[in-house]
Amino acid sequence: MRHGFTLIETVIYTALLVSGMAVLTTILLSGLNTRSLITGEQQLVSNQQLAELTIVERLGQAGAVITPASATSTQLVINSPTPSDDPVTFQVTDGVMTMTLGLQAPVALTSDAVRVSAFTVTRLTATPPSVRIAVTYETDTASGATPRIDSAFTYTLRHE
Repeated sequence: MRHGFTLIETVIYTALLVSGMAVLTTILLSGLNTRSLITGEQQLVSNQQLAELTIVERLGQAGAVITPASATSTQLVINSPTPSDDPVTFQVTDGVMTMTLGLQAPVALTSDAVRVSAFTVTRLTATPPSVRIAVTYETDTASGATPRIDSAFTYTLRHE
């Protein structure tokens, strides 16, 4: 009677073990990459919602749009019903969307984890007057992917 394994059996069992470990590692890494991508996309959506809801809320209160008076701009400047907050300026500085109320310091509307790579405001020649706002949000993930959201919406001015 023989006891133990032959060399061939040892090689086969080792190969099966290594293959199984490789499959499990691949599944684990794939799960981590997917989680990283989902987290990045969640950051994009939450930043987009905050920034755009703030813009829409301020546009609803605005008496007039100062910039752009016509055509297209990379800045949105509107009147505020509160004198100390007048004017309200939305712009992108170093990839962060900011809102400046009057002479106060700018307030970030997007986090450092999200990059705003494009922000354009177009004054539409329509009746009633409207502005079209287009924004591109991007983020980097641990997996190396760069999810992005291209958002555009049109707001019809109530008071102008």
